[in-house]
Amino acid sequence: MKRRTNLLVRIKNILKEVRFGNFSNRLPEDAAEEDKEFVIDFNNMLESLQDRENMISENQGIFLAKTEYLKNLFDMLNEGIISVNKDLKILSVNKTQAKWFRIKHKKLFGMKLPDVLSKYKIYSENGEELTKKYDEFFKQSRTNCILTFELKKLRMTFSVTVKKFLDNDKNENYFIISKDISSDIKLQKLKDTFLATLTHDLKVPIVAEEKVLQLLLNESLGKTSAVQKEALENMLSNNKDMLSLVNTLLDVYKLEDGVFQINKAKFNFSELVCDEVEKVKFIASEAGVSIKISDSAKIKEIIADETQIGRVIKNLLTNAINFAPQGSEVRVDVFNNDNKICVSVSDCGSGILPENIPHVFDRYYTKKYRKVGTGLGLYLSKKIVRLHGGDIKAESVPDKKTTFTVELPIDV
Repeated sequence: MKRRTNLLVRIKNILKEVRFGNFSNRLPEDAAEEDKEFVIDFNNMLESLQDRENMISENQGIFLAKTEYLKNLFDMLNEGIISVNKDLKILSVNKTQAKWFRIKHKKLFGMKLPDVLSKYKIYSENGEELTKKYDEFFKQSRTNCILTFELKKLRMTFSVTVKKFLDNDKNENYFIISKDISSDIKLQKLKDTFLATLTHDLKVPIVAEEKVLQLLLNESLGKTSAVQKEALENMLSNNKDMLSLVNTLLDVYKLEDGVFQINKAKFNFSELVCDEVEKVKFIASEAGVSIKISDSAKIKEIIADETQIGRVIKNLLTNAINFAPQGSEVRVDVFNNDNKICVSVSDCGSGILPENIPHVFDRYYTKKYRKVGTGLGLYLSKKIVRLHGGDIKAESVPDKKTTFTVELPIDV
């Protein structure tokens, strides 16, 4: 009986040690015969618990090391990263972002993003002030939006991506990833200035060459044969294409520099669309493509820059003709949508892949669907439409149909 009591006391003491993480003690193996099986099972259980404890400790060490590694990596990233909850309270932030905010890293935790941003004036790529519109901006998933932050003489420009995610309790949170592109913009400005100077200098001899070619074609400088006329006409056509490219480059520079002129006047939008279609009918005919116009617009007159809007329409038409298969049809639809007048241009060519749709209006963006040109036509078109308070969008089903739609407010 006394031996059994000692065994129970031993078990009790070992279990106390186990509570504090000590699995090294064991029951003596010289127990009474009737207790030996229990002692062996009890000691085996302690062995198993110790093995599991060792495994947990080892994995915990690995986990802590990886956590520390990820934390250091998180802080070393060139991009600024913040996570916020639905109330825009900061849950995590890396040191890069803290440096840009000019606030101590640890102080940012728990602060509300609007309070942190309150000292800045924030502008979108289109110049719209976003100050105090944080709920609207930071609670919607978006990719590579350009934001400019101003504080006294400080001016920084970021490419911002917002991603929504759910935490373990299914609460909505948001990751905000920022990349400082201020130096990229300065470099681009230098490139644009150089390009504008170069294209301006190129424009003068191109215009002079066009005048001489016209004089030769009009036989003002003497008779020309049929073969010579054909060669001159080809040269003149190529010259006009070159002049168009130079003008596009110059206009992009003017847009970026804020000196692009928009001259608004009242005109009939439907008539402008018809005029632009007439201008490209010869190109369409040579490509074996027909153009069909449908006009259901009841309100046709708008106040806008007729020349620039015509330029946008012509760009969409020539693009559609370039990508439409021979023997197919390009559809042009004019219609009203609320207080807007719209034109859509559709072709049934190879289309645009879904991953390329967000980039078709990017500057110099070229992919397989773009055959020739500067890569600036759609970029410039979007800028012109936006200057009128309108919008332009692309929709495409690969190998079936591509549609570009321009929407302009009637009371611009």
